Amino acid sequence: MLFIPKRSTRSSIEKGKVGNSPYNYVVINASGLKRWHESQRVGLEYYCDLDAPCVSSFEPRSVATILTE
Repeated sequence: MLFIPKRSTRSSIEKGKVGNSPYNYVVINASGLKRWHESQRVGLEYYCDLDAPCVSSFEPRSVATILTE
């Protein structure tokens, strides 16, 4: 589940650290949150032969990320 601000404005950048490395954090003013559900659709590839049953490669051919409210 993702929470994304409905309206936001960038207000400043604050300096900080991630571990021992310097990092600039973006500070935003947010009013309200919107909840999103994240899911993935995975497409598999199947091979079919006239003399044998269909088999899958078990490796994703495509992966799509889908956000819904």
